[in-house]
Amino acid sequence: MANLQNQGASCFYPKIEVERIRGNKRQKRLEPLFPGYLFINIEQTDPLWAKLRSTRGVGRVVSFAGKPAPIDDAVIDHIRDSLDKVADAGGIQPGQPVLK
Repeated sequence: MANLQNQGASCFYPKIEVERIRGNKRQKRLEPLFPGYLFINIEQTDPLWAKLRSTRGVGRVVSFAGKPAPIDDAVIDHIRDSLDKVADAGGIQPGQPVLK
């Protein structure tokens, strides 16, 4: 994310506070909501697109039919607004169904 931001990209890497038990102690820490994924807001005409895949830390861009998958701003806003609600529920657990 830092490498993209250094190039002028607007990024969003949602994290939530979760509580884990380690060594019989409860610890709260921030964990990614979507591990391995971040959202980037750049226009496809931006010269950064040409450098995106060679940016350190970028594995690939989620794409369909060879085109980057756009995410509506309303979806990103909803994720931002919901982070506290998800954190209060203890995060999303593996295998847990996600409802809209």
